[in-house]
Amino acid sequence: MTPHTPLRELARRYEPILRFSVEENYYPLNVVDYVRCCSLYCEDGATPVVPEGRVTLRALSRRYADDPSYYLKFVEPRKPAPKIAYSPAQERLWWLWLEVGGRGKQASREQWEQFVQEADLAPYMSPEAKLRLPSWLRLDLPPEIVQGAEESYQEIQEEKPNRYTYYYRYKRDRASGYHVLQYWFFYAFNDWASSFGGINDHEADWECIALFFKKSPEGLEPQYVTCSWHHWKETRPWREVELDGGTHPVVYVGRGSHASYFEPDSYIFDLDYARGDGLAIGPGQGHPWRGRIRLNGKRWANRYAGLWGARYGLGRTAPGGPKFNQDGTVRAKWRDPVGWAGLR
Repeated sequence: MTPHTPLRELARRYEPILRFSVEENYYPLNVVDYVRCCSLYCEDGATPVVPEGRVTLRALSRRYADDPSYYLKFVEPRKPAPKIAYSPAQERLWWLWLEVGGRGKQASREQWEQFVQEADLAPYMSPEAKLRLPSWLRLDLPPEIVQGAEESYQEIQEEKPNRYTYYYRYKRDRASGYHVLQYWFFYAFNDWASSFGGINDHEADWECIALFFKKSPEGLEPQYVTCSWHHWKETRPWREVELDGGTHPVVYVGRGSHASYFEPDSYIFDLDYARGDGLAIGPGQGHPWRGRIRLNGKRWANRYAGLWGARYGLGRTAPGGPKFNQDGTVRAKWRDPVGWAGLR
């Protein structure tokens, strides 16, 4: 790339290819299509602040900006949503999962064995070290909410089919010399637990991969790629990343969880299936990217600190946006992507 390559051209030259698993139900979409299906709530309010069909990105970024107490709701239950409680066993599983489970293959064998022991999962392990969580232990959402999400998503697809979209963001880190290009993908729903026997469900899903460049006399040259999943990440040198066409990183997406992995495999004791044996999106895949939207300067990305889906408690609450954690603080991957990737 030349020293003055426009950001849009840079993003297209290196845009990733996402390979999904069979039976995946949700794919990256434009947040405009999602938001118009949502209502907006504040904390534990019983009625929406803004009803379905009236929510806009402009309103989120202005009138409802800088306040993490707001949240969108994608599915409005036909009757009052039941109070979703969790058991001590579920709570133990969740906190141990955040500590160890999200590390995937980077966790040591001893850490995995400790995770299984402390979470009382030994009865659910097969001889092949595959984990089959019983339904009472999963942090899933009620069937009415899961079905409602599927119906709303299908309505979006019928109106605007295959509008596969990614968001990209550029940040220069002067201290390290890296030029960072992040790709963000938004999914309407995470049905990992209810559809595929995983750990949890929640409305909305923001996922990210990041490319790190260094400047040379010829321009920006890719050095590293970081994939993120389940509160963890892995960074690899560019030469060790699977590429298509010489410049497009290939990413394998977890079924239902939408976690990003470098290789096709079954992860987390076979709970996270990312084999890439289903639909593929990207250059030369038959399903091209239809939307490419720059996040730099987007007020809604920088100012809406609320959640992108409903609050349902432990493991079931939706995430914040690309910039924000659930509590409204700024994500490390947004504030300091170089440090987050372990490259500082």
